[in-house]
Amino acid sequence: MKPLITVVSLLVLASSGCISRTTVRDEPRRSVAFADVATAQTFYDAYLRMYHSEDGRLSVAVPLPYHHVKRGSENVQFNRAIDRADADHDRGISAEEARAFAALAEGMRRAPTQPAQGARAGQSARPAESAAANAAP
Repeated sequence: MKPLITVVSLLVLASSGCISRTTVRDEPRRSVAFADVATAQTFYDAYLRMYHSEDGRLSVAVPLPYHHVKRGSENVQFNRAIDRADADHDRGISAEEARAFAALAEGMRRAPTQPAQGARAGQSARPAESAAANAAP
């Protein structure tokens, strides 16, 4: 009986405390030029959808004695968005690049099981890929 009480006591003590640590990596925000005001608005709207929207996911965490999370600061997220949007790496976002980035942001928000726009259920969004996949070797 005494070993059982000892084991239960140790389990309670081990599961009652948790050390949580978050490391935030920061870097200077890069400057970028936009073709016009509408281009800047398109980029920032997509950026906010991509990095700052609620996705409705629910996560259940198992309490562990130590938990360490590494994440990037707001500047790191902005710089990654600029890297994704600036296709020609000229430190400027054109209207075409902003529209492509907005399409990427919208695609990331869409549920993985939802078919791409214009595609029916069970059909690939890119007919060339599905035709190549079905072709005989």
